[in-house]
Order: sequence, then C-alpha cells, then structure tokens
Amino acid sequence: MILAPVDPNLNQSADADPARRDRVARMDMARAKRDEGMGRALDHAEREMASWGETAFSYLVWYAETHDKFPAWFATQAADLTGAVPTPPTRKAWGSIFIRAARAGVIRKDGYRADPNRHANPCPVWASLIYKQEAA
Repeated sequence: MILAPVDPNLNQSADADPARRDRVARMDMARAKRDEGMGRALDHAEREMASWGETAFSYLVWYAETHDKFPAWFATQAADLTGAVPTPPTRKAWGSIFIRAARAGVIRKDGYRADPNRHANPCPVWASLIYKQEAA
C-alpha cells in the first residue's frame, strides 16, 4: 500500500487563520467587557434596592407570558410606568436580566428595532418562548 504525503495545511481549522483568531479574540474580549458592565450595573441596582434583580426577572417572565414579541424597551418602560419594578440607577441593569431570561429559555432574540430612548440605536426585539395566548 502506497501512502500519499499528507498536506499539513489540509486539516487546519479556520482558527489557524491569524486574522480570524484576532477577530475571535476581540469579540471574546468585547463579550467579557459587556458581561462585566452588565454585572456592575446589576450590582449597583442591588445595592440601591435589595432583590432588584429577582423582581426584574419575575416581571420579565410575566411580560413574556403576556406578550408574544416585543422590543426590550417596551418591557422596561412598562415596568417603569406601572411601578412593577423600581427604576434602577442605570437602565443598563436590565441587560443582565434579558440575558438571564434568554439563557433560561424564556425569550430569544428576534431582530432589532430603533429605540427612541437611545438616539434610535438598534434595540433587540425579543420573541417570547412562554407566551400564553388568551383563550378567545
């Protein structure tokens, strides 16, 4: 049996590309900084109002049960207007709540929509995975 020489580049993954490795590393760092910032915002809210995170999460679960699709700011604005969740010192505290809900299978990202509260920057639109449609 004759074996052909093996091309050492044949089995290299895309991770071997230095430019791709750099992009992946920068994205990993950006995600880590995002998570760190959201954690700091949540910690600040918790220092100001004990159990703010649990209250906000419970509210977001209820909101997802009653709304099939919504931009993030619809839910946070409704929480403010109804007084269901105390307004956190920074609205960034909500970021970790939405991430937690997504990881818990409550919601998933379903596009983006301009947020008038953030100079029309894109804001995630969330699809509920637990929506309970009212009986007709």
